Amino acid sequence: MRASPRTSEVTVPCIATGAPRAPARRRWPLAAVAAIAAIASISRAGGAQQPGAGGAAPAAEYSKPALMLVQPAGGGSVPLDRPILVFRFGPGVPTDVIDARSFSVAIDGQDRSALFQVAPGEAWGPMSAPAADQQPALTVGPHQVAARICSVRGLCTEVVAVVNATAPATAAAQQTTPDRKRSVIDLILAAARKLLIP
Repeated sequence: MRASPRTSEVTVPCIATGAPRAPARRRWPLAAVAAIAAIASISRAGGAQQPGAGGAAPAAEYSKPALMLVQPAGGGSVPLDRPILVFRFGPGVPTDVIDARSFSVAIDGQDRSALFQVAPGEAWGPMSAPAADQQPALTVGPHQVAARICSVRGLCTEVVAVVNATAPATAAAQQTTPDRKRSVIDLILAAARKLLIP
C-alpha cells in the first residue's frame, strides 16, 4: 500500500497489558508527524522552543557581562597626579564566566590595557603611564575612556565615558601661596619706605 503525499508511515510502539507486543505500523497525517517532531525537539531542549517550531525564536540562554566605571562614578573628575580608574564587572549568567584576559581599556583611542591590574570582579589602573614611558602625557581636560570585557563564550560588553582630568589641589595651592607672600612682602616694603622717607 503506497503512502499518499499527505500521510507518512511511522512505526509506533504499542504496549498492551501483559507481555509487550511487537510495534504496530500505522499511517499518520504529516501534520501530526510535524507536531510530534516539534514536541520531541522541545523536550530535548529542556523546554526551549526551537526556531521554526511555532514560528517563535529560541529563548536567550546567555546575556552579556556587566561592566561599569565606578571610580570616578559616571565619568567624573580625577586629579592629574593620580588619574586612577576603577572598573567593576560580572557575568551575565553564572554559567558564562568572565574571561579576565579579555579586559581592555583605551584612553582617547590609545590602548592602556597594559597599565591596568585585573582581579576577579574588578580592574584598576592609571589613565597614563609615568613620564619616563614613551606614551603621551595626560593633559588637563576631558578624555574619552572606552573599556571592554568578554565572557568565555564570546559575549562582550563595552562601556564608554568621558573623564575630566583636573589640576591637583596642591599645585593650585602652590601657585597661589607665592602670590600671597609677594603681596605681603610688597606691603611691608611699601610701609617701610613710608616710614624711612620723611
